[in-house]
Amino acid sequence: MRDNLKIKELLKKNGKDYTYAVIFFLIFSFFLFFVIRPNIILIFKANSEIENLKRVDNFYEVKIQKIIELQQIIEENRDDFRLLNKAITRKPEVNKVLFDLTQLIEKNKLIINKINVIDINLKSNFLLSQLKKVSFKMELTGSFNDFNNFIKEIHRQRRAKTVKNILINKKEQESSESASLIFDLEVEGYYL
Repeated sequence: MRDNLKIKELLKKNGKDYTYAVIFFLIFSFFLFFVIRPNIILIFKANSEIENLKRVDNFYEVKIQKIIELQQIIEENRDDFRLLNKAITRKPEVNKVLFDLTQLIEKNKLIINKINVIDINLKSNFLLSQLKKVSFKMELTGSFNDFNNFIKEIHRQRRAKTVKNILINKKEQESSESASLIFDLEVEGYYL
């Protein structure tokens, strides 16, 4: 009997030891799945979010640096913007271009036979930043040297103009330096 009692006591102790172990593992697994696991997942999500934010931060840092560089360029060239606005105006200003051309023609002792505005689009579908043009077809009479000076003066003006399609004809059959020539040309002025 004594042996039976000793065996029963041992079984009771072993049973108690296992119950503590089982309860410990149940509580540990509860904490593992419901407390520790969500925190670990949260930490990994936070790390990936931090990496994404670093990439976005670097992207915006580059953009901000470019904006700062552009601001510095604008600051350095601020005084020259009015010259740029005179060179390429926002409106066609045909009257000013014609006035400039007639002043140059008279200054260089050329005679105006005719001037036509051949290409201007006041109602355009172009982008605002795209360069537009107004074209003039002119017929002038004068000497070659005077015409050459006229072309040089056009290129010296602040308002941007290009000379295209120059055609030179003789008015008379004489051949001297001061012989009158007929000049057909096209001049283009630009605006935004």
